[in-house]
Amino acid sequence: MAKTQLDIILNLVDNASKNLNSIGASMTQFGRTMTTHVTCQFVGVGLAAVKMASDLDYVYAEYQTVGKQTEAELSVLSQRFCRYVY
Repeated sequence: MAKTQLDIILNLVDNASKNLNSIGASMTQFGRTMTTHVTCQFVGVGLAAVKMASDLDYVYAEYQTVGKQTEAELSVLSQRFCRYVY
C-alpha cells in the first residue's frame, strides 16, 4: 500500500516533534547544570563578600571605640586596608 502525501507529512511532523522534545530536554538539563555548578558559586562568593564587609565594619567600629582614634587616623587605616584588598 502506497503512502499518501498526508501520511508522509504526518510522519515528518512527528519526527520534528520528537527532535524538538529532545532539544528541549537537553536545554533543561543544561540549565540545571549551570544553576548548580555556576550560579551557586557566584552566590557563595557574594555571601562571603558580605560577611567580610560586615566583619570589617565591626572591627573598624571596635577599633574606633577601644582605641579612641581620631577620624584622620581611621582614614589612614582604611586607606592602608584598601591597598591590601584591591
